Amino acid sequence: MKVPGFEVVVLVKATVQSVNISNFYYNVKPLIENLSNVLLFPEDLDNDNQNFARITLNIGGTSKWPKVSLKSRSRADFLNELDALNMPSRDGYATDGGSIAALESAIKTFYDSSETTNRVIVLLTDQVLPSDAVSNIANKLRCICEMIIVVGIPSFQHSSFNDSMKAAGDLVGQNVAATMVYPSIVDAVTSFLPVRALIQVQMNRPEIACQRVVFIYENSNFVNLQVQQKFATAVQIASSYMYTDEVVALVSFDDFLKDGLVFLETYIVKNWTVEPSNSYDPLGDAYKTNIFERLLKIAKTQHYQYLDVVLLTQSDVYSTGLNESAYNLANRENVNVFIFDASQNQTDVAIFDILTRNQRDRIFDVTDANRTAMTDILTDDVLPKILQQSCGAVVTPGPAKSTSTVQTTATMKATTTLIDSTTPNSANAITVSMTLALIFTLFV
Repeated sequence: MKVPGFEVVVLVKATVQSVNISNFYYNVKPLIENLSNVLLFPEDLDNDNQNFARITLNIGGTSKWPKVSLKSRSRADFLNELDALNMPSRDGYATDGGSIAALESAIKTFYDSSETTNRVIVLLTDQVLPSDAVSNIANKLRCICEMIIVVGIPSFQHSSFNDSMKAAGDLVGQNVAATMVYPSIVDAVTSFLPVRALIQVQMNRPEIACQRVVFIYENSNFVNLQVQQKFATAVQIASSYMYTDEVVALVSFDDFLKDGLVFLETYIVKNWTVEPSNSYDPLGDAYKTNIFERLLKIAKTQHYQYLDVVLLTQSDVYSTGLNESAYNLANRENVNVFIFDASQNQTDVAIFDILTRNQRDRIFDVTDANRTAMTDILTDDVLPKILQQSCGAVVTPGPAKSTSTVQTTATMKATTTLIDSTTPNSANAITVSMTLALIFTLFV
């Protein structure tokens, strides 16, 4: 099956008020076309087991960027889009102030549309500020992306990129700054390691994930803040024991409904910043686009086989109006739901029964559990069940909808154990350093 295995987001900080139009048409656009020439588009695949690339363009200033979806398209469609690309000139586009808005547009693109973990950003800009490099957005992108590549372009305000080289190096990562930052388009094309080579090698990295695991926690007044943090920390610890065919998302209810989620390689989850809060209102407007409907949409992504959901929530306050969407999610053959029950005063626990398909060994009372106890539940009870899933076969659909009451503490223990759980598998992906090593091997 042909599936997307590589995603490139090209960001061009250029407006009519900031960048010379001739430079844009005769240098910027040809560079982008040059990069696309090394990508495999769907029609380039010669068998059913290869991965193709998706590339998108975001262009604008620093205060307003057009929303550009990251979608599967043919080479001809992309080149037509590139040919029609123009610099914006209408009001509302700033011409100075670093590249933070460009980075924000990139993370929004990934949250909205990403379907793989092999992601690269190519930022063409006239300025990177030190504050850009240490921003929360940059920290997230360094977790989300395999590479951030920066190419300097001249503007009316900044004729040279020299003053931004240090900040650009901090943005891409200090250990790879000399390789991932190009002071000009000429350098990006003619250097010993041109940007085209970086893209080409990353394009050939295999995308092997077939299972997605979403760890999602209710950040409301009904779930103690410390319980939220313990859950997130337990997930970060347990992710070290997961395998290369799994990708992970860790997100709160509120952030999921507001921004969506993005999947990470398991070895990266430990670097993901999690902020517990009580901003989610379980009785408010959030139910209009509820959690289970959003998860169901993700479960329908075709080329990932499984969606395992580990849900920290409570039954003190739950709308019975969610039962139908919860059933629709749980009854999909490729979905499995596990409940970390943080209820204080349970009122209606039928929804837990629905979500777990009446499997009581998938419901765990964590009201008074510490971080170690939650980690043990994940490594001893949840992950073994996930590991039983084979990427070559799917689980059977759930039973008919139940109206019975479910226990909120697991009465059974899984008998399957993790394989050598004392030695975390951290070699989950080709890292940037490994990619560079491969490039040097090819070019020496």
